[in-house]
Amino acid sequence: MSLLRYVIDLPAQALAVVVGVAALGCGAAETSVCVDCDGVPAQTVVGRLTGDVALAIGPLDTIWFAGYDDDFGALVVGRLAMDLIGETELIDPVRVDDGEPVTRRVGQGAALAVDSTGEPRVAYLVAEAGQAFLARRRGAWTVEPLDGPDWRRPSGGSDEVAAESDELTPFVTQVALALDAGGGEHVATLDSTTGSLRIFSSTGACRDAGAEVTAAGTALLDIEPRVVDSSVLEAAGLGPSRIGGVPSITVDVTGAIAVSFYLESTGDLALLTCVGESLAIRTIAGSDGERDLGDVGYWSSVAVDPRTGKLAIAFFDRTRGQLAYSTSVKGEPTVVVIDDGSGELGSFSRYVGQMPSLAFAPLGSAYPGRPTVAYLDASERAVRLAVRDDFGRWSHEVIAEAEPLQGRLAAASGATGTWVAFSRFGRPHVEKGSSDAD
Repeated sequence: MSLLRYVIDLPAQALAVVVGVAALGCGAAETSVCVDCDGVPAQTVVGRLTGDVALAIGPLDTIWFAGYDDDFGALVVGRLAMDLIGETELIDPVRVDDGEPVTRRVGQGAALAVDSTGEPRVAYLVAEAGQAFLARRRGAWTVEPLDGPDWRRPSGGSDEVAAESDELTPFVTQVALALDAGGGEHVATLDSTTGSLRIFSSTGACRDAGAEVTAAGTALLDIEPRVVDSSVLEAAGLGPSRIGGVPSITVDVTGAIAVSFYLESTGDLALLTCVGESLAIRTIAGSDGERDLGDVGYWSSVAVDPRTGKLAIAFFDRTRGQLAYSTSVKGEPTVVVIDDGSGELGSFSRYVGQMPSLAFAPLGSAYPGRPTVAYLDASERAVRLAVRDDFGRWSHEVIAEAEPLQGRLAAASGATGTWVAFSRFGRPHVEKGSSDAD
């Protein structure tokens, strides 16, 4: 369909947020699209989408993305549809939160998930205010404040400020989102003021002892979060520490929540698992109790293998400049190196593994349970996609140039392959790895 025809066919309310789609040059086994603004009248363009570009795949391999519109200070969500000949179009782009007033710039750090009915959810930040929001689409979009300076805790049916006068005001700098099989919402926020995590669960899957289980569908704002701070870490035997880095969250088939996060004081990667009142935290990599094995886990991505139900984590080893992968073997974590940075000058001659995003091919696909990891190769200024075969061997390919890369990478796998999204030159790019055709 031509761009002109596409514009004409859009409903009136969507005309103000049209983004053109321009195909990039690719090999025969690779499909690529770039959400672009070229050739579209200025008044119809969404603008420059910069920073983190979130990605998720819904039913029938519908590809959704969400990002921050730097020109309008707004959160933009859209979906990509592929026709029978492999051409991709952006349809129904929407400014979910338009940033009014204009000084309120919203949408940074977006995290995206799509439920089994095809309805998306987006968690995102107002970075200047240090506040997190959750946007839902259930026929129409709604926006709910979630966490930050205005965070309130329910008490006796009235809103009371959660923080006492002698406590620091929450300031959220990272947000992660996951949905369970029933569409329940689970959000982890990182408070940079106290260096702690707060976990919000619409199903009560992670709650403090004695906390009431809220009714299904209750607004997350009305839910008591589980707070994980230095005292909780010390009680778990990890020693007091600030939590930092970029946390990642997922939910397994039983409804248990898992969050991977970074311990700033020791440079370790830690994993939290939580269901009901039960909370467990352990170190995955970095230190083994006797030796300091390096600074790892500032960037991590946790996901569930749909075949085995096991958790797996892809993470960046800053000390060695490499990408690593951890899963459990007989209940104990084991770590393997996906990309050791080998190049023309030998091992560790490249600095790789930043901003990993782990995804598993779903059941019913050609390679069910196959893990793939998108990550940055900083030395070659490239986006790479690593794929593990049935024999446990990892291979990796360059799928795009990453100069200049803005924000983090996001990967999602569907029945037809793995897609990777990132922002460059103020435009979100969506790439499909050719290794999925192996």
